[in-house]
Amino acid sequence: MSNRTIAIIVAILVVLSVIAYLAGRKDKSGPGDTEQPSQQTRAPSTLERMMQQAQRSAAQRSKQSQQPSPKPAPLANITIDGRADEWAQVPAVLIIHHDKWSNRHYTCKAVKLARDQANLYILFELSLGIGERYEKQLATPPHRPTSGALGYLSVYSEAKEFTIWIPTGVSTTYNIVSGKATEQLPMASFEVERYNAETDSHDDVFEAESIENPEFVAFEGKFLELKIPIEKLGIQGNSSIRLELDEM
Repeated sequence: MSNRTIAIIVAILVVLSVIAYLAGRKDKSGPGDTEQPSQQTRAPSTLERMMQQAQRSAAQRSKQSQQPSPKPAPLANITIDGRADEWAQVPAVLIIHHDKWSNRHYTCKAVKLARDQANLYILFELSLGIGERYEKQLATPPHRPTSGALGYLSVYSEAKEFTIWIPTGVSTTYNIVSGKATEQLPMASFEVERYNAETDSHDDVFEAESIENPEFVAFEGKFLELKIPIEKLGIQGNSSIRLELDEM
């Protein structure tokens, strides 16, 4: 008998011995020796899938029922000065989404929308005003006011969708000789982008900030006002509009 044949017979005997040993272990296993269940997630049954779908549909209907119907912004005579006097007769239109995990810089209480022949106006009523936040940080160690943001305002009009990013911060003036800060002022700004469905991207439309462009953005107390030229948006003045705010 050749060495190759002997090696094959030995290998077969080893395999048979292992199989017999494992079979004996299975027969002797007790309640404490049972195989651990697989960690793979069990696929939901047809009934469970139907219940999940019903829950999602109910949540979607509830969200939609809370959204006001798009409508044209009312005509009003508004001056951008950060004050709300001229907005007294303008109704609030507001949907605010709060991320419970975020630490919001501001909490918005109401949003109002108005227009004239050339501009769209937006008013925010805040729980903590932009100037108030600045003064509070200035009075609290380490006495260094920081930037923040109100968040993203989504504007839906006809087949167009816009996003308005509203950051806030501090404008600092420096002495050109000494390099030391001579003045600090709180500031707010906004940037308007239009969603381009063809390229799945956002195109810049308009931007302004309170110190350089006070005719377009201003705040006082708990109010913040924005003015956006309607022609920059490419919509009709009487277009129906819906707003949603995602606070930061």
